[in-house]
Amino acid sequence: MENFDWYMGAIVPYVNFVVFLVAGYFLFRKPVRSLFSGQRESFEQMLKEAAAAKEAAALENKKLKDQLGRLDGELETMRQNAEKAVSEESRVMVENAEKLANHMTSEASRIAEAEVTKAKTELREEIVRNLTAAVAGKIKGEVSLDQQHQIVKSRVQYVKSLNTEV
Repeated sequence: MENFDWYMGAIVPYVNFVVFLVAGYFLFRKPVRSLFSGQRESFEQMLKEAAAAKEAAALENKKLKDQLGRLDGELETMRQNAEKAVSEESRVMVENAEKLANHMTSEASRIAEAEVTKAKTELREEIVRNLTAAVAGKIKGEVSLDQQHQIVKSRVQYVKSLNTEV
């Protein structure tokens, strides 16, 4: 390292570099500063917009949560109303079924009673016809024709006497 020139080999390049840095600083200081300040303003604006968007999102989130709470309340109210309506409707249906059953029972009783009365009447009429036929046959066999005329005349006179009294 004897022939090494310290001045040209070690000092001048570093001095050139320092001079270059100082010159670059003075030449590019204002454009770089304005570039970064523009970006800074842009970042600040974006930060403000992000904060506003965050606030709007928080407000919207709160609104949606409140709406969800109201909807849950409305859903519960609707469910309770539906349960009330179903219970009322089932109560009405049971009442109507009971009324119908009572009506059908009374109608069945009335129809059965009418049938029994009709059967009794028909049975009485048949008994009277049979008894009349039996008595008429017995009268024909036991009572003579003269006696029959005499009984008929007495009955006719009795009917006439009733007509004159009226």
